[in-house]
Amino acid sequence: MKKEVLRNIRKLACTSMAVAGLSLFSGNLQAQETQGRYNYSFSDHAKVAAVNMLLNGFVSGIGAARNHQPFFENFVKGAFGGALITSANYMVARNEDLAWPSKFVTSIGSSIAYNTSRGRPMFDTFGMEIGPLYLSLERRNSRHGQVTEESSSIVSQSRGETSSRRGQSRGETSSRRGQSREGNYGLNWYLIPGSLAGIAGGIIRGSHFSLENSLRYGTPIFYDHNLQDDAKGYRYGFLGSNVLLLNENITNGETRHELIHINQVATYRSLSSLLPKRYFGTDSFLSKNHIDISTIPGDILNNLQRLLLPYENRLSEWEAMVFSGYPPPKK
Repeated sequence: MKKEVLRNIRKLACTSMAVAGLSLFSGNLQAQETQGRYNYSFSDHAKVAAVNMLLNGFVSGIGAARNHQPFFENFVKGAFGGALITSANYMVARNEDLAWPSKFVTSIGSSIAYNTSRGRPMFDTFGMEIGPLYLSLERRNSRHGQVTEESSSIVSQSRGETSSRRGQSRGETSSRRGQSREGNYGLNWYLIPGSLAGIAGGIIRGSHFSLENSLRYGTPIFYDHNLQDDAKGYRYGFLGSNVLLLNENITNGETRHELIHINQVATYRSLSSLLPKRYFGTDSFLSKNHIDISTIPGDILNNLQRLLLPYENRLSEWEAMVFSGYPPPKK
C-alpha cells in the first residue's frame, strides 16, 4: 500500500514538474502596447495561474506529508488556495480600489495553503497582514495554524478510543464535536519584524507617510521623490514585508503592480512549513511571544531572485507585469 502511494506521488510530482516547466519556459511573454499599458496574452495569464496553483499545491502537499497527512489530497487543497490567490491578484490589477477585497481573497487562499501545509484542516485558521501585524482567527488548541504536540496526542488517543467503541459512542462523539465547535475560534495577533523594519526605514529616510492611501490600500504606504536602483535606475517602489515605499510620481497602473507584490507576501507564507519547526513552528519561542517570522522564507526567495535573475525573469515581477500590464520601468 505504501509503495503504491509513493509511486502515485512520484507520478504526480513528475507530471506537475513537467507542466510547471512548460508554463515557465514555453516561450517569451507576448504583449501588445496600448497607451503605455501592455496587454498580455491569455496564455501568459494561464502560465501565472498554473505556477501559483502548482507552487501552493506542492508546498501544501509536501508540508502535509511531513505531518503524516496525505500528499495528493492536500496538494489539491493548496492548488485551490493558489487559484484564489491568482483571482485576487487579477482583481487588484484591474482596479487599485479593489485592494481590500483582493487582500481578503488572498488571505483566504494563503490561509488554506498555510493550514494544509501544516497538516491541519483547510479552515483551521484565517490570517491577514494588517500593517506590521498578522491577525489570525484561530481554532482553540491550534496556535498559529498548527496543533500543539500535546493536543495532537490527545486527538490521536481520542481517535483510537472512538474507533474501538465506534458503534457505542458515535452519537456521543458527534454531540461533543458539535459542542466543541461553538465559540471555538479566537483572535490572535503577531508582530511582523520585516514590516516593522520597513516602517522604520521609511521614517529614517524621511519619506512621506500617506495615512489616506495606507487606509485605502490596506498596507503602510510611503512616498519618496527619487527612488534609485543601481541596476535599473528609476523604480516604481521598494517593498518591505507588507510595506511599500513608492516613487511620488507613480501612476495608478504602476501602483497596481506594487499592490500585487503586497499580496505575494501572504502567498509565500506557507513556505515556512517546510523549515524546522523548532524555529518556525507554533511552539517556537517567537511564536509563543507573538512574533511572526513566517514571511522570512518569502523575503529570502525574493532577494535571491533579485540577486540571480534579470528583472523580467523573476517570478514575483513576472506575475505583477502580466496582470497589471506594466513591465519593468525603463531608464
